[in-house]
Amino acid sequence: MNAFLKIAFSGILVLSALCGYTQEFETAIMENPVLNNAVRSQKATKARTVLNLPFFEDFTHTDYYPVADRWQDSMVYINNTMARKIISLGVATFDALNAKGLPYSPNNPFASVYADSLTSQFIDLSTHSPGDSIYLSFLFEGKGNGFTPQVADSLMLFFQRRSGSWVKVWEQKGAAMETFATAMVPVTDTSLFHEDFRFRFVNKATFNVGNSHWHVDYIKMAAGRNYQDSINNDLAFSTWGTDNFNRSLLNEYTSMPYNHFNANRNVHYSGLLGVMMRNSWLTTKEASLIMQLNNSQTGANLQTTPEQVFVQYNDEQGHTIPIPANASVLNANTDEAFSINTKAYWAQPISGDFSRENDTITYQQVFSNYFSYDDGSAEGAYYMSSYQGVPSYVAQEYALDVRDTIRGVQIYFPRQVPDAGNKMFYLQIYRKIDAVDGQNEMVYEQTDLYPEYESRVNGFVTYRFSNPPVLDAGAFYVALMFPAGGFSDSLYIGLDKNKRGANFRYFKVATQWESSMIEGALMIRPLVGKAIPLSVTDLGANTMSLEVFPNPAGQYLGIRSREANVNLKYSIVDMLGKELKAGNVTGEQIDLGALADGVYLIRFRDAKGRLSQKKIIKH
Repeated sequence: MNAFLKIAFSGILVLSALCGYTQEFETAIMENPVLNNAVRSQKATKARTVLNLPFFEDFTHTDYYPVADRWQDSMVYINNTMARKIISLGVATFDALNAKGLPYSPNNPFASVYADSLTSQFIDLSTHSPGDSIYLSFLFEGKGNGFTPQVADSLMLFFQRRSGSWVKVWEQKGAAMETFATAMVPVTDTSLFHEDFRFRFVNKATFNVGNSHWHVDYIKMAAGRNYQDSINNDLAFSTWGTDNFNRSLLNEYTSMPYNHFNANRNVHYSGLLGVMMRNSWLTTKEASLIMQLNNSQTGANLQTTPEQVFVQYNDEQGHTIPIPANASVLNANTDEAFSINTKAYWAQPISGDFSRENDTITYQQVFSNYFSYDDGSAEGAYYMSSYQGVPSYVAQEYALDVRDTIRGVQIYFPRQVPDAGNKMFYLQIYRKIDAVDGQNEMVYEQTDLYPEYESRVNGFVTYRFSNPPVLDAGAFYVALMFPAGGFSDSLYIGLDKNKRGANFRYFKVATQWESSMIEGALMIRPLVGKAIPLSVTDLGANTMSLEVFPNPAGQYLGIRSREANVNLKYSIVDMLGKELKAGNVTGEQIDLGALADGVYLIRFRDAKGRLSQKKIIKH
């Protein structure tokens, strides 16, 4: 496979060599599909929950939402992908999306809103006084892998008084931060020392300007502290891999079919499992590291011999352990999907370590019927903008290790404002593109496709190929083509910003493919092998073949279909998506006489629910 030099841009216009015909963009996502599909992990608690000091939370073992034992609301997103240079596994991310992963202000795209909050359970401070030197400390970061909070945005901390009112005790204005910073907030006001004390984080966000990402971790509240007491004496796991972009047993992919892996194991298998660790002690810490692997299909297990690691103070350090390529835990039946479940942990507890919850980290390597570079999480969205009359293309490179059938493609399309359901695209499969091979060879094309938002599974929607191509081993490219006209571009595709170097993405306008200039992996997954089960929504076949003529049209637009009695309904919209005319197709033409001269989209739907969309010009 061929990799081109990638240069990271964040929301910056990137011009092609063709004098600005096309542009690549990165933007914030307008939803969180993980939360949209997740089952709320918080337990329903009717009884009053009262805690005592010390209070500590580092969000290590939570499932998307804060745990109810410590928190009263569920508006923040608990994750391990949105922040950079994290201290331990898991952070709480504040943005402009609600607990269901949807916008707080969907109809006002530039509204400034008080968005997420994180409210503690009651903490009994009635037996304490200002002389106990109580401090609340936490780590915070702006932007991370997300988008920079704007100048008008902020992250705030409130304390609750005895009267029930809230007082703001700390605030950070919007800014991009390279690392986490520490905040130390004293509890000194006598009105705060009561049995119903709570604290609350709140972010103010400007929606549609970047979703204003803040990340909070290591929240600690205790007595007997001072302003310089910011050391947590903790040796913690932070991420899998030896850096933030290597989290797989595989060299390039995050997932792939096992028969392809097995046919070329020496190329695909990394041979190592690695973890990142962070030492918050003032001294170098020594620990004994063990890894366990389990094959979900065969039940085979592997446990590594304990290895001593030494992590210096305030240092993020990686450590890898070799796993033999012929280990039985890596062998399986190639006809079934399975996973290798891995756990890393300390052989013995570390004496005096502040938190034991972050002393274990888990990871799942999936082998299934698709190739992927992404880890299933989108930290941003990729889109292209092209001039009217010029089609634009984006492609991602993959490689078959054995002859196989390309059955379809899975794509994650993030929601957009305004809705992008009318943005048509084509799916294409290439064996060669000129940026790599000096020539182009397209072997398959499926036209008149549309993004889907209601039939997604974990954010992805499946497009089944009607006549799937069979390809020999070697490189191939999955491309999306946005037809000429300027109204099918700007279609958002999920962008995994945690992946670097293995995305192999290219784009084209008019004549020649070029290497992409925006870092990350597009969330596009080609499906291979056996036929896709019929239970999977077949959006690729959810279209029909129609012709409209003449185009440009005068008063009447003719309709020609290969099928008889299709019972067509139509809707004509302008380029802003406003419906101007709708009805049933009677006969073989539609009267356009009342429409002003201009460019429109006409959408057709038949009795089977199949779709077709065409650009028309009225003159």
